[in-house]
Amino acid sequence: MAGEYSVELDSHPKGNNSNTNSSMIQDITLSGPGTYRLSFGYMPRTKDEGNNSNDNGIQYSISNKFISKGGLVSSFRNEKSAWSEVFMDFTITAEHGTEFQLKFEAYGAENKLGGIIDEVCLVRTVPTPIPSTLVLLFSGVAGFAALK
Repeated sequence: MAGEYSVELDSHPKGNNSNTNSSMIQDITLSGPGTYRLSFGYMPRTKDEGNNSNDNGIQYSISNKFISKGGLVSSFRNEKSAWSEVFMDFTITAEHGTEFQLKFEAYGAENKLGGIIDEVCLVRTVPTPIPSTLVLLFSGVAGFAALK
């Protein structure tokens, strides 16, 4: 999965401020009502050193003033850690509009080590077409019924 570029979202702690984790946001325009899939690669950077202080979390969301969908991915690195694909399907209606914000944000300890994301993709999903054999079957049944 690892593309040419990836992003690690975390930050240096700053004094007593415990909310210094970084985020990135992009304004996007969707093509209209339908079902969409957000997917991205995720890999934790750090191991669990026994203190259960997970600093690899990534929160993700797509939202506007009418709707908000999102989630959290977080894990510890192990000797066999590799990229994993995270995906979220969501549906918008005409009432939701087409202007949205896509956001990724670090979650967990602010210690310069965090979750890594790569290959972010947002696509409109296409309904699975009915196989042509079923279309032929239903046409034959309808034709047979019309003969009776």
